[in-house]
Amino acid sequence: MSCSKLAFASGLIIVLIIPVLAQQNSAMYWQQKGQASNANGSFQESLSYFNRSLELDSKQANAWIGNGDALYGLGRYKEAAQSYDQAVGLDSENPAAWQGKGLASMKMGSYKMARLSFDAALHRNSANAQLWYYKGLVHTELKEYQDSLEAFDKFEAMVPGNTSVLLEKGDVLCALGRFDEAASYYDKLSQIEPQSKEATDGKMKALIGQAEVLTKQGKFDEAIWLYDKALQLEPNGTLPQEGKSIALAAKGDLCLGREIQ
Repeated sequence: MSCSKLAFASGLIIVLIIPVLAQQNSAMYWQQKGQASNANGSFQESLSYFNRSLELDSKQANAWIGNGDALYGLGRYKEAAQSYDQAVGLDSENPAAWQGKGLASMKMGSYKMARLSFDAALHRNSANAQLWYYKGLVHTELKEYQDSLEAFDKFEAMVPGNTSVLLEKGDVLCALGRFDEAASYYDKLSQIEPQSKEATDGKMKALIGQAEVLTKQGKFDEAIWLYDKALQLEPNGTLPQEGKSIALAAKGDLCLGREIQ
């Protein structure tokens, strides 16, 4: 090969390599690699990419969010929350940063912080159905059951027939003592997933709750009937057996003219 051809080839290689090297030294390049690794569940790998990206430019809110997502995926929730805080500090209007902070806060049991975070995210993106679901969950943890129902209703309007929300609404209605309504949600769940243990357990809970109320009201025959229905679902269930025994004893005392305790 002549010297001129060799020089041309070398120059061409340099021209091709320089843009690649420049790209690999850009913060966005490493951020995108981190996001791709997160999508594949390779969280440890993605952490190294986000660290490289943030070393080149620490003012990237999306890189901090991705870094938080990787830490969250590794179960390092406190560090994840700190990473989301960095993102919020750079871009307080980014709903993904607030959502990540809310999820990390929930994992750490900081439910009030999680509630504030999800509210902030919804203020910026109220069309995100998943945020309404998370909001419902955190209200349930805080025993703010009416708020839970309202949030789950929003989610259900956007995602009809979701089995997770049917179960959550049933549980919240049980907690509110609205057992008939709760049972209807557990029935809907069992129609979609006939083998669902959660649906069966939920029905049991609703039946027992109704029966306990009826026992306190002195409606012993109705209570006993409900306990029998619960025992059909779980023949060896301790709670329905004990409840039925209490109702039968109370009914016997009433028949004998004794004072019911």
